[in-house]
Amino acid sequence: FKPHQHHQDLQLQNWQGLACLHISTLKGNIPMMSLLLQRGANIDVREGTSGKTPLHLAVECHNRRAVQFLLCHGAYVDAQIYNGCTPLHLAVGRRDAAIAAILSHSGADTLLRNMENETAQDLADGNDDLLALLPFDDLKISGKPVVCSE
Repeated sequence: FKPHQHHQDLQLQNWQGLACLHISTLKGNIPMMSLLLQRGANIDVREGTSGKTPLHLAVECHNRRAVQFLLCHGAYVDAQIYNGCTPLHLAVGRRDAAIAAILSHSGADTLLRNMENETAQDLADGNDDLLALLPFDDLKISGKPVVCSE
């Protein structure tokens, strides 16, 4: 006897364009994020209105744990939303030096341009705390940046 398995479309979006992983990220529910990823949710799923990935949303929520969790599980650090902004653009724009540091240590490209032709470095201009972070001399092991530290 085998229990009946229902196939669930974890990429399905609600009326706001949010998939399950977006919603659990916005709530900061890391156990649910983990469960969704185990069940095959796309870690880089784009929401329907601006193309934000869960990583973009975690940055916007200033949720360091969610940012680290997503990066440790393979989220694309340089994903660009429809206006060209990366998670690093959002972190710098929000003056979140701690998350900007995590993204930089994860190999984020500080020179990608958004539709306003601005790089993350351009957005940090005049903010010495943020400028000090960009670019990093990354700590790498076998060519991979070291990220997964809590």
